[in-house]
Amino acid sequence: MLLEFKVRNFASLRDEQSLTFFADRHREGRSEFAVPEQKKPALAVAGVFGANAAGKSNVIRALAWMRNAVLYSFSHWPPVPSDGRPGVPRDPFLFRQDARDDSTECSVEFIFKGRRYFYGFECDDERILYEALYEYASAKPRFIFRREGADDFHFGRSFEGPRKTSTQMVRPNSLFLSAAAAQNHPMLREVYSWFATTLQVATDNNYAERLDTTLQWYLDSDERHRRFVDILLRAADLNISGIEREEDADDAVWAEAVQRLRKAFESINTEEGFVFREALAPSISAWHETDDGAFKLQLGQESSGSVTWISMLGPLVHTLASGGVLCADELDARLHPIMVELVIRLFQDPRVNSQGAQLLFNSHAHYLLGRYPEHGLHRDQIWFAEKDHRSGASTLYPLTDFEGRNDQNVELRYFGGRFGGLPFIDESAVERLSREIQRGVHGPATD
Repeated sequence: MLLEFKVRNFASLRDEQSLTFFADRHREGRSEFAVPEQKKPALAVAGVFGANAAGKSNVIRALAWMRNAVLYSFSHWPPVPSDGRPGVPRDPFLFRQDARDDSTECSVEFIFKGRRYFYGFECDDERILYEALYEYASAKPRFIFRREGADDFHFGRSFEGPRKTSTQMVRPNSLFLSAAAAQNHPMLREVYSWFATTLQVATDNNYAERLDTTLQWYLDSDERHRRFVDILLRAADLNISGIEREEDADDAVWAEAVQRLRKAFESINTEEGFVFREALAPSISAWHETDDGAFKLQLGQESSGSVTWISMLGPLVHTLASGGVLCADELDARLHPIMVELVIRLFQDPRVNSQGAQLLFNSHAHYLLGRYPEHGLHRDQIWFAEKDHRSGASTLYPLTDFEGRNDQNVELRYFGGRFGGLPFIDESAVERLSREIQRGVHGPATD
């Protein structure tokens, strides 16, 4: 489970921003999880709301970038920067004169296999400046390793496994955790696994990867896995009774070419994934049952809402069935409000969410802030992002920073400007646009 994420100097998140999954108090009827050495439970759901360009997506992008740094910095980042290209492909806050001079920091506190960890690092364009891993074996954390600069390593008494081999392999611009996992380090491979298998990100960029996950679950030989996907596929009222992959003689060659392209892009791109709709969609079909029989449509012939729901099912089922964290960028994009609420309800319901699954999402969907929504979001699960238009920097803050009761209509107060996070519309723009249009119709106006 994810307990806290902090980031500084990533995209519009100039100053340190923090998002936590700690509940303010226990509430009956919603999914909550015990945290070692902590009285407050962990939440299953947290949502970030705000205007366009307020920085909502940058929170999930930053977490995805941190994940990619752990997974790929050793294997994909270039060993020696060349042609002015940064050794660390980061995305710092650019709206200032010294944009490239300031470092980027990010850290996570999480639970994996019953153990509570803190891991974080700091970097600039060329190298890793600091990296550390701690474990909460008691109320006070004890350090497992700490790295200061390129090759100054310190190891705690709880560090288990080889040291010399991994430290010799690590480059100035790769994380020690990434390098040690590549060497199959017995202790650090476990921590690496949290990023690799437990933390999932759903954005428009990794559509193909998500779609492939759905197919793996649906076509798995385990009948139980297929039923999971089938239940949610039919719940959406899309008139789709099943999905399948159509293969021909060229599919294997084409799939291999797509994978090579993916790896090539991963080595030069810091984003979470890449769009390969054209490569995969034609080989996938959905079955529809009508009064005249069963008919098959290629995925490209389906509505964007149907395709979005199908591609979400894999990560959704995987997270709920196995536990973990699903980070969904713009959860409400191309999905009906009832379907968005269904996703949140699945994580909120203790009967469904018995494996410690969590959902972090951002959204423009103000209806999720209503007084009596089906999903049952509480005040400690609602966050806002707001951008200072003078500096371009985003701020992230929770609804619990404001006084109020849980039964109040948050949606109404939000639109009243009580919590910020609203777009500012220049009403004079309508009048100015009207004058410009009239000039085009009637010729230049005379003063």
